[in-house]
Amino acid sequence: MQKKISLFLDKYFPYLHNTIKLHRFLVRARKASSLETRYAVELKQIQNQTLKILCCPQKTALDIGANYGTVSYLLAQNSKDVIAFEPLPLLARYIEKLAHKAKLPIRVENCALSNEDGEAVIQTPRGYNGCTTLEQDNNHFLSLAKYSEVIRTKIKLRTLDSYRFDALSVIKIDVEGHQAPLLDGAKKTIATHKPHIFIEIDNTQHPESTKTIPLILKDMDYIGYFQGGPGLLISMKYFTDEQFHRPPRKDKNHVWINDFFFFHKDRIAELKDTEKYGIEFLD
Repeated sequence: MQKKISLFLDKYFPYLHNTIKLHRFLVRARKASSLETRYAVELKQIQNQTLKILCCPQKTALDIGANYGTVSYLLAQNSKDVIAFEPLPLLARYIEKLAHKAKLPIRVENCALSNEDGEAVIQTPRGYNGCTTLEQDNNHFLSLAKYSEVIRTKIKLRTLDSYRFDALSVIKIDVEGHQAPLLDGAKKTIATHKPHIFIEIDNTQHPESTKTIPLILKDMDYIGYFQGGPGLLISMKYFTDEQFHRPPRKDKNHVWINDFFFFHKDRIAELKDTEKYGIEFLD
């Protein structure tokens, strides 16, 4: 009965139905956010399920900013192979050992991706490998650097366009504020393969990132969504910093969304085949 009502509302009152779904998501998210760690873990698990669906067993997936290789591991189980880009030598070796032990098709590139080839110095607050950044003015990094020793490592820089791929399905990007230069150096690859993109965008790293990065991707013919629950992706036209990107711990009802899915306009219709992919889109 509930499914019939949902189909009826979708057909005759789509705007009203979308408003109802968005309201339900906000209520659930705010309630869950009072248990912040649990909420973050549950959201990550749901996003990982979506990533699995977007992978293709006949295509390569990219993990850019691989850290300890958690996402590489997930992608490798659902893709032809994975290329993990990780600039820190220690973590790159860790991923290689993980891949060898698990017998997974993961190749590690020990470099950072940007808009030029060369060398750079990357900064890591001791004990916070996940906050390693190329950006000197990354606000999140600077806040941690006040209380932790900063480790500086000389690394290689490459552009994604300097690589050649047969076919790409998914690109995951987590580069701590370096999204714009990375995308600038990946234009040809993205235009050629039109991969699905899962990207972290965080205003605590750079102010206005939730506005500037989606605009860059829009110019590349990509449409953005954020996870609204299991099997539900909500259009970024509903996204506002006030509702979904409040700084954590400011209040009990904050909703913190900083991971987004972007799909090329030529591939979005295919993904909306709910029987095949099981994903509902709130446009």
